[in-house]
Amino acid sequence: MKDFANRADIYPELKELFKFFHKSIKFSCAEKVLVLKAEKLPFFDELKQHGIKASDRLPFDCMTWFSISEMIQSK
Repeated sequence: MKDFANRADIYPELKELFKFFHKSIKFSCAEKVLVLKAEKLPFFDELKQHGIKASDRLPFDCMTWFSISEMIQSK
């Protein structure tokens, strides 16, 4: 999950924010991931348009941990 989250660029607004402070941010891990059948999610109508089936189980909430470090300055 960690590698996918970092490759998929799912938090561009956080990257932009931390870039302003010369920091880099990476998804580190998630815990307490909550999962439900798609049909039970309030936005299921939108999900259907992307091929999600009612019986598909999807994560919808979690605690996310990030690693923040100084940006490496190239000379």
